[in-house]
Formats: sequence, structure tokens, C-alpha cells
Amino acid sequence: MACRKIVVLLLMSWSIASIGRADSLDIEFKRVLTAVAQDSAYSRLYFMDLKRPNLPINGLRHKDLERTFSYDTISSGGSLREYVYRFVYVPVRFSFGGVTLPLVPLIAEEMTTEGERAPQGSVRPVTNNRLIFDLQDFAAMKRDFSPEFMMFVQQLSRYHIEGRGVPLGSKIRGNPIQDTALIADGNRDYFRHIRLSNGYVGNPHGDEPISLDLTWSALKLSLDFASEEQWIGVHSFGVEVGVGDRLLSLLSYQSPYISWGGRLLVFFGGEYANIDTSFFFDLRILARTAVNTNNLIQRWRLDNRGALATLQRSVLNVTSGAGVELRTGRPFSNRLPFFTFYYSGGATEFEKPFVKLKQRNRDIAYFSTVQWEVYLTHYWNLEREAHNTIKLDIGAGSYDIWEAVYDTSGKLRSYDQNVLLSAMKPLIVFEYMHDSKATRFGATTRFFDNRLIIHPWIKIFRSGPHEIRLESIWLTRVFGRSPQPWEVEKGSMMQLRYRFGL
Repeated sequence: MACRKIVVLLLMSWSIASIGRADSLDIEFKRVLTAVAQDSAYSRLYFMDLKRPNLPINGLRHKDLERTFSYDTISSGGSLREYVYRFVYVPVRFSFGGVTLPLVPLIAEEMTTEGERAPQGSVRPVTNNRLIFDLQDFAAMKRDFSPEFMMFVQQLSRYHIEGRGVPLGSKIRGNPIQDTALIADGNRDYFRHIRLSNGYVGNPHGDEPISLDLTWSALKLSLDFASEEQWIGVHSFGVEVGVGDRLLSLLSYQSPYISWGGRLLVFFGGEYANIDTSFFFDLRILARTAVNTNNLIQRWRLDNRGALATLQRSVLNVTSGAGVELRTGRPFSNRLPFFTFYYSGGATEFEKPFVKLKQRNRDIAYFSTVQWEVYLTHYWNLEREAHNTIKLDIGAGSYDIWEAVYDTSGKLRSYDQNVLLSAMKPLIVFEYMHDSKATRFGATTRFFDNRLIIHPWIKIFRSGPHEIRLESIWLTRVFGRSPQPWEVEKGSMMQLRYRFGL
């Protein structure tokens, strides 16, 4: 059936001249035909199967033709008739009649299945297919009913970003969409994961051009901006501020600094780069400012066992400085993992610690000045609809620890490095996420430096662009070695998270 679609596409080439008189869609269609001829796997073509409730319009039409989408029906004899609409498209951005569209719709096919009704659907089904719209029809629809056409294309683009589209070449070969676990192809799962979990827009075709992610107990605020148009290769940018450290095993308020800065999503595929396949940089540039967060723990009594948090006060100081996090796409193959590099560093200035300890009639303080990590990421979808996704990070990281000694007047006498940056430690992060129309939930388990950080969350409310989540974070005790004097024993937090437009 999918092969027949390709034949239909090739036979449609006779109509290019008439389309060209209406709009510039013929130019893009010529590119599609060239791609089909050069790519035997047809990997540039995608298809998407949708039912009427998933479609933003009642049908496809222009002044000479109207096709109405049908709902599933049950006849008086008890048979079930089901309708599925298959749309074949090319996920590239192009200029069409003075408007930039996110994809090229090629054909629409109605698939009708009828059989005896059963709990799982119809049994002993008979399926009929018919082509209801082709490229020339879509060009006419754009001309005659432009608002409906734009609404339809924007919805297809949104579904494509969410992972509902499937490469047509994979359907022809029967591989890999028949696999139990689907290795993420292209960049779709990366951006989908960023949008659903990390609080960064990461998706220039989102419903809202501005997104907000606010977590109460983490004092984390990110404000992001996105545009459907690129500006010198930049698709999205934003600002953020927050508390917390992922390498020093410190939860919010335990880390003695606030980080703040900006983030850019940059594509290298030109003005109309395909965000699903183009190589990209996801870049964060952050400053860190030393702050005595122990005062917050004392003031809010978070160091006492309670319903919201059980936080031991940290004795580790972190110097002010700056950092960078660079995440990249896959320049050579879509089967390669994604790459992440993080580095944060500051000066070796130990004159004014926030926290000191008494040891043998002297004051000492522990500092960390540099932290870094690097890891590779893979995504797997457990089914074609991508409702259940697994993410795995594998890499390594390190940090330094300095011990500073002070005299009775508080003046720095000496300092020495207790932990070297060359002491690398393995890093493994396993994350599961469920995202369907009914609910969203997930959990992350991070292993680093002989500790686990476990972070489950669940959506408790969503209305339009507004969403509220309930999240928990647990920091386990050190295992496999003795704890160091600068390390907290353990910690836990419960927090609410508000998100807008994500």
C-alpha cells in the first residue's frame, strides 16, 4: 500500500505546470521527486495515520471538491466501521504563496475497515483504501480555503514534532517500525524530551512562542522564546536562573550558589533547516554567584524532617565563576548518540567562606572550584506512538575539592587540593517517561560518585498551555566507600512545578 503511494506521487508529476501557475509549491514538489529518484529508501517522505478526533478540520476541500472526514460507526447488525486517514508529507519548511509552511502535504488516503464488533476493534475485517486528496488539491485548498489549510498543516507539523510521523521508507522495508523498541531516528525525540522534562522550549513550532517553567522549591525559573522563523540560524533562545548542582550531589538550597544565564538553539542547515534532521547546537552559557543558601535552610527549617523537605545543611563552598553546557545533534548518522559537554569553573579564592568547620582548634573550609561532565545519550520508544520513552546517558565527570585553613582572626593561612580533577567518576542516567493524551509521568535515576539521585514526577493538572506537576527528589547515602567530611549525608524534597506553553 505504501509502495502504491510512491507510484501515485510519480504519476502526479503531470500536474506540476498547472500547480506552478497558482503558487510555488511545484518547486518543492520537484525537489521531492528528485529526492525520491535519488533515495531508494524514500527516507525523506513521512506518513501519519490519524482519526477524525485528531484532526483540526472536518474535511479537506477546495471549490471543486470536498472530502468529509468520517467518525467510526456501528451498524444495526453490530458490525464496526473504522476510518483512518493517512497523510503522506515531506517535513521541510518552504515558502508557499508568501507564507512559510513547516511541511509539504502530498497526498491523503482514507482507509476504511469494516468487520464484526469486538472489544479490541473489528474482527475478520475488510479494508478499503481510496485516495481523497493529492498535491494539486492541496494547492487549490491553499488558494480557496487558506485558513483551513494553514490550520491543518500546523497541526500535522505539531504531531510530527511529537513523533507521530513515520518515515515512509521504513514502512516499505518493514523496518524498523515493527521492532519492539524503536531507536529514535533524527532529532524528534531529543526535542520532545527537552520540551517535556527539562523546561526548555526546544521546539520552534510549539503552541506558544513564549514558555515559562517555574519550580517552587528549587527556585528555578526559565523563560524561553521560540519562533517559527530562524534568525541567523537561531530557532529559540531563553534565560534562566536557579539553585542546585548535579555533580556535587547537592539538592536545591544545599548548593551554595545561584546560576543564571541564557540558552540558544542553533541549526546549521540554512534558513529553512529541517529541525528533525539538521545538525544543531543546544548551548547554555551560565554564570554562578556564590550565595549562603544555608540561611534559607535554617530560615525555612528545611533541615528538620517534614512533609516538604529533609535537607542536611551543606558544609561545601563553591566559588563564583561561569560555565557552559553544549549539546549537539549527530553530524554523520541519525543512529549515533547525542553528545553533551558541561563545564563550570571559578577562581581559587578562599578568603570568604560561607561555612567553616572546627578541627583541632582551627577553622577549615572546603571549596569546589571546577566541575565537568561529558556523556552520550540514546533514546528508545517502546511503541510506534512514542507514548513510552527510555533515555540513557553514559559518560563520566569530575570535580575538585580544596581544603582551606584559617587562623583565629579568620585570615586564610593555607590551602591544599584534596580531590583532583583527574579523578574521573562514571556517570549513568536512566530515565523513563510516559506522555499520552490521558497523563504524563516519569522518573529519572542518576548514578554518580557512589550515589543515586532519584527524581519521579507526575502531571496533576493541565489546561491549555498551563500545567502543574508534583515532583520528588531523593539523594541517597554514599555506598561502596566511606563518606567524606564535605559531603551531605542524604536529602529529599517535594516540590510543585508550573509550566506554561511547554
